[in-house]
Amino acid sequence: MRVGGAPPTLKSRRFEVDPHPLYAELRTTFPVAYDEPTDTWLLSRYADVRTALTDPRFTNANYRWQIAPLLGHSIVSMDGGEHTAHRALLTPEFRSRALAVLRDSITEVATSLVERLRGRRRADLVAEFGTPLPVRVIARALGLPADTPEQVARLHGWTRVGFAYLSNYRQDPGVLTRGPANRDDFYAYLQPHLDARRERRGDDLISAMLDSTVDGRPLSEEYVRGCCAILLTAGSETSTAGLANLIVNALDEPGVRDAVRRDPDLLDRAVAETLRRDAPMQLVLRQTSEAVELPSGTVPAGATVACLIGSANRDPDRFSRPDEFDLHRTDGLDREYGAASTHLAFGAGRHFCLGSHLARAELTTGLRVLLDAFPDLRWAPGFSPAPVGFVKRCPPRLEVAL
Repeated sequence: MRVGGAPPTLKSRRFEVDPHPLYAELRTTFPVAYDEPTDTWLLSRYADVRTALTDPRFTNANYRWQIAPLLGHSIVSMDGGEHTAHRALLTPEFRSRALAVLRDSITEVATSLVERLRGRRRADLVAEFGTPLPVRVIARALGLPADTPEQVARLHGWTRVGFAYLSNYRQDPGVLTRGPANRDDFYAYLQPHLDARRERRGDDLISAMLDSTVDGRPLSEEYVRGCCAILLTAGSETSTAGLANLIVNALDEPGVRDAVRRDPDLLDRAVAETLRRDAPMQLVLRQTSEAVELPSGTVPAGATVACLIGSANRDPDRFSRPDEFDLHRTDGLDREYGAASTHLAFGAGRHFCLGSHLARAELTTGLRVLLDAFPDLRWAPGFSPAPVGFVKRCPPRLEVAL
């Protein structure tokens, strides 16, 4: 590391506009850097970020101030055996037979959204496809109604504000103020559904949580409510961003649109490469339980650590030509959706994203259904996509000609 000077600060809005030049500066000059304005240590190289995501000395204790004040002690703030026990309750709901049911739901929802676009000349695929698809899928999995545009808009309003709170690494006072009111509104909506499931179980995630026990004790209602909020928010906002970035790559990268239409394997590869190069989540936080020596430097004990996933996924020491989109980059597709994935878009290690296979199904199925319906899909005249944002990074609009 260079002595003297200061690294780019996460307070800088340049991260919102285009973080990649800043990532390159951090990787080259400040690979393990203290960002004084945010009281955060920044990790930008692949080797350091992967270590932070897999080494148990990097804990989720930061979520005790980041999320727990809003949603209580939840699975995202847990570590060790407690985290393992609670994760084991939910894992079967996103695997095997349950995943097959979710895939059917994704196909049905994607097809219904496409049907609403038929006969149109132009559409915004973020507002009319990429946003409602994952909202409706995860709401159905929870057992919440999300079939009308009004129901979807209401749920999306809660997830949008909730995600802003959950990803508020800058601790913006306005975001902190809106969070509790948004939570209370969602919980008031959720309560009748919880009461109905207590009376009569269904084939949904809420019923599964109400039937679950840890150490012989049922899950508290506070935990179930918080888990519903987290699953709905994380399960929709990140997939919306991932699908938007995938559509951009399919339409912008030469030959990709037609290639993925012809070959389902290439479609899956396009998803994996999009997650690597254009990760929908660019940053996650951790907290050290003791001083940790990393390949590029030392992080002190008790430090809040920003794992810059968007930077690690474009580290030239790990990926050749990292800024290029390469459909043939990986030779192990299934690995890319598990804890041993080469990219870090889903994290790594024990806290690897629980919904990675659901996200894979949403992105592959969503784009396939879209391109089957509109094989000549292209940008609307005069429109060019522009990604924005930092924690969640994607274009806010995708104006296309159908």
